[in-house]
Amino acid sequence: MRARTALLERARRTHEALAVWEPPARRGDTAAMRMLAKLLSRAGQISTAEWWLRHAVQHGDPESLAELAELLRLAGRVDEADRVVEIGLEPGGQTANQWT
Repeated sequence: MRARTALLERARRTHEALAVWEPPARRGDTAAMRMLAKLLSRAGQISTAEWWLRHAVQHGDPESLAELAELLRLAGRVDEADRVVEIGLEPGGQTANQWT
């Protein structure tokens, strides 16, 4: 699937590449959620990419937490990215705040 996705991206057929990964992501495949988020991010759909990464974290995927932090940094949300790394997410998927 990754090779097919790469070919589709090079051909600027991102919508078809997204269609490859969305069904398994919707079924709960966290690796597919991460790939979908990468494709969405490259396509400039940052908020949707962020949603998929948060969803993957909630499904127990620790790799998505690091990718979420990187996405937030690239979006200029450095403080939030630092909180994601240091504290994590709340059960509902929101970035956690430090307890005072």
